[in-house]
Amino acid sequence: MIFNKHGAVKTDSRYWDCDCDNNYIHKKSITLKCEVCKSEEDECSDSRPNEIKMYYKDYKEQPNEQ
Repeated sequence: MIFNKHGAVKTDSRYWDCDCDNNYIHKKSITLKCEVCKSEEDECSDSRPNEIKMYYKDYKEQPNEQ
């Protein structure tokens, strides 16, 4: 698990995790609701950078992520 300088789990606010077991990472700029499980972005957590990298090969971390 990766932590930020405040001891919290590091996440990227540009992505979110739905409740699906697979393909659960979504870009907020593309979709705010999962068509499979019907989860909505505002009810779910932001994604972890190490997991985003598995889904998006072109992913670049933001320098000021929390």
